[in-house]
Amino acid sequence: MSQTLLTTCMIAAEPDTLAPDGSEIRFLPQLKGGSMVHCRVPAGGTTLAVRHRTVEEV
Repeated sequence: MSQTLLTTCMIAAEPDTLAPDGSEIRFLPQLKGGSMVHCRVPAGGTTLAVRHRTVEEV
């Protein structure tokens, strides 16, 4: 069985980008074939349901 080294990182103070609904997006370490992000919805905010054409989200 092959092993994959995992990395850790500190969440950035400033977001890397903003989602269309205003959610703050901060990138986390990425692996081949997948990635993760940290999302923050501002106080009193709500997220909007979307359907992506080219990616899948969990």
